[in-house]
Amino acid sequence: FGLEMAALSRLAPEEVGGNVVVPIRNGKVLEELRRSGKGFMIVCGHMGNWEWLAAYFVAAGYSLGGVAKPLHNPLTQRFVGSLRSRFGIRVFSTRGIQREMIRHLKAGGMLGLASDQDARRKGIFVPFFGREASTPIGAAWLAQRLGLPLLPIWVYRTPEGRFILECDEPIEADPSLPADAEIERLTRYHVEGLERAIRKDPAQYLWFHRRWKTRPKAEAADS
Repeated sequence: FGLEMAALSRLAPEEVGGNVVVPIRNGKVLEELRRSGKGFMIVCGHMGNWEWLAAYFVAAGYSLGGVAKPLHNPLTQRFVGSLRSRFGIRVFSTRGIQREMIRHLKAGGMLGLASDQDARRKGIFVPFFGREASTPIGAAWLAQRLGLPLLPIWVYRTPEGRFILECDEPIEADPSLPADAEIERLTRYHVEGLERAIRKDPAQYLWFHRRWKTRPKAEAADS
């Protein structure tokens, strides 16, 4: 991953596309969303290299914004921040103001989220590889609140050092159903997609965090 980031830092924006295999798998759904003029969320997880994914989409003319948590290491934060800025990737901090993300989406923008880390007590518990995992609800909450589609996209490396992008089918919230139930359904959908993507090629997943660290209250009480 680090070598890929170093390579990305040496490229001009117009050169990024040469490292992405086209056509995108199931890319028709992405183009349909783009032509609709509506904003939408993408969930990518920590598969392959999500920074290449973001750089590619901006270079391809998408109005992309990404939601990112500030990194603990200041040197790494400066490097990643300058790289995102050079490629024109707009970044919304997880500690920032939600209305800026909403404004971006209402203007027809695409918002990227990597919603696969432990969300502590702010998340909801959904199954991930057979065990309940606290999962961020941001992507699902925005989809339900704004009535916009959610599209999971997964990134795979090739042996030649290029990247394959694969889209799942987009999903939207049903406004006739309770908000909490829809947020859970949408969250389950993209987590199930991530699990399928990992099963397809486990080596692609950057699994360095304690995904099941936070436990449901009932389970903690029993232990």
